[in-house]
Amino acid sequence: MFWVAPLFCYEACPSGYKRSGFDCYQVCQDGQADQGLFCRSLEYGRGVGYPWQFGDWFNSDGMFSRCESAEGKGNCEQCLAVVYRKCLPGYSLAGCNICRPPIPACSGYAGRFDLSCTKTVIFGSPKLAGCAPGLEYDAGLCYPPCASGYKGIGPVCWATGPPQWTECGAGYAKDDLTCKSVMEDQIFSATSLLLSVVTAGASEAVKRSSDVFVKMCENYKAMQAKLGEIYKGVYGAGDVDFVILLDDNAGSGASLRDVIQTDPYEKDPVALASMAAKLTGLFDPTGISGVVASFTFPKCSAIIPIPSIDGILVCREVAYQGNCKTLTPGDYNAAKLFLSGVEDNTISSIKVPKGFKVTAYLDDNFAGVSTFYFGDQKVLQPPMNDAISSLKVMRV
Repeated sequence: MFWVAPLFCYEACPSGYKRSGFDCYQVCQDGQADQGLFCRSLEYGRGVGYPWQFGDWFNSDGMFSRCESAEGKGNCEQCLAVVYRKCLPGYSLAGCNICRPPIPACSGYAGRFDLSCTKTVIFGSPKLAGCAPGLEYDAGLCYPPCASGYKGIGPVCWATGPPQWTECGAGYAKDDLTCKSVMEDQIFSATSLLLSVVTAGASEAVKRSSDVFVKMCENYKAMQAKLGEIYKGVYGAGDVDFVILLDDNAGSGASLRDVIQTDPYEKDPVALASMAAKLTGLFDPTGISGVVASFTFPKCSAIIPIPSIDGILVCREVAYQGNCKTLTPGDYNAAKLFLSGVEDNTISSIKVPKGFKVTAYLDDNFAGVSTFYFGDQKVLQPPMNDAISSLKVMRV
């Protein structure tokens, strides 16, 4: 079994691994944070605790009273001058505020460093991708082979010409000089302008602010004027069938009427070149503009918007199921969470994309026991599961 990616094929990662680039990386166990090459058992903070307040006696009775009222009797302890909730069973105290989990055994991992287990990495052996049996590779795509006597160029099968003749657009000429002469006679001035548009639009480096793009738009406007004259002439002559063709223009993505009215400055350079090639093809008997249109593709981002990572995802059920909401960077107390569609004490899993940090609190207004997450939490561990009342989301 193979996993297919652009240009390369890889053997599928075994169970318990996932692909990143060429290689397969071990998946972290539930309850561990994915930190690149490591899976870490996370510490958590105990918050600000229950300090002495004005009006207390000069002892710890008031601090313990407030703590046990909120956390339960026997669940509090004093560290220096502040009373805190005790760490969860199995956790040890680091300083006064941080509770550290037990040192993981890291069974099945490549090694251990402190609370982090070193992932096992299986290095990939990529193979060049190929076409399925019965198909031919051409310019990054696979096509059925052309019939005998034809040659494939992109999606088109072209007939081969007589021996010693030279290729000339969609046909053949006796020699290059004859081809050049025919081209100059056959291609309308609108097509010449098209080639100026396409030449500039074929480069990914073209930007809206560049001089090249401005020149493209000027050429396009000149082509609009020429096509407008043709449209008016045909319409005025009463050639109804041809007018319908120009207005309908199947396959071009726009009618001639549309292209005459289009503001080129509002188009992507590559899309502008492609549309110009398709429409000018109506008046180009050589087929050159059709070939240009076939190979003028927009960038992937012009077809499929690249999703931007705006924040974290909090979900009502484990494994990112149930009611899920995206939270952008900011501080969320219980009221703000509710306005964002997240009810109090209902979060069971959190997706934390790379570049984000989440600090979760058991109590409202960022109080009580807290913990922080730098990676996805498929199942929130106690005490946070179904117990978060406020949290902070920040970029790191």
